[in-house]
Amino acid sequence: MTGPAAGTNPLVAVAQLQAVVDELAPVLQPQILPRGGNYGVDMLVELCKTDAQKQTLLQLVQQTRPSDATTKQRVPQLVARFDLDKKVYNIEKIQWMNEEESLVHELSRFVELQLRDRKQAMSVLELFLKANKHDAQSVEKAEQCFNAAFALQTLLRAFPRPPFAIAGEVIQISERTDVAQAFGALFGTKPSSKKQQKNKKNKKQADTSASSNDNSNGNNGQAAPKANKKKRKNNNQ
Repeated sequence: MTGPAAGTNPLVAVAQLQAVVDELAPVLQPQILPRGGNYGVDMLVELCKTDAQKQTLLQLVQQTRPSDATTKQRVPQLVARFDLDKKVYNIEKIQWMNEEESLVHELSRFVELQLRDRKQAMSVLELFLKANKHDAQSVEKAEQCFNAAFALQTLLRAFPRPPFAIAGEVIQISERTDVAQAFGALFGTKPSSKKQQKNKKNKKQADTSASSNDNSNGNNGQAAPKANKKKRKNNNQ
């Protein structure tokens, strides 16, 4: 039943290919990109609507830089996968990688490397095997993983571009969006729910109203003595 189903249902094929990649690469695996996806944090930057949002996002990314990122020339990469249940491309985390790790991560670069420099491509396969706790001689496992990843990416790019999500929640950015909240789950902060944001707005309005009333009462209290003083003056006359 599994074989024929995979041939007629592309989502079943996606699940099977993803299972192969996950089994062979539990630690460091080639990143599958859907239509419209990019490597690195560019995928997040492109979701921003304003320059200020982009700047805030890049500052947040830099705050995740590990202490050895400068000396080893590490760059931030997004680890993500297609969520079959929610039909979204779910961004799971930001991971800083060196050049060789990035060659494993960026599937298209590795494919080009295989065509251009087989010797360097073999060194990348060796890193893949070591990172994923495979025997150094098990090159066929690395090749099987990259073949499955390439097939999976080809299949996903035949689909319409899926919504991008973080922690299963679709990312919706407008010019007024606080990107620190929208992308908060990637940086260890929990985004505020709509109810929390509404309560916060109502509280702010209530505080403003109370402050306005206090000022009004204060002014009335100051005016009263003047009126009384004027009245006493008239009585004396």
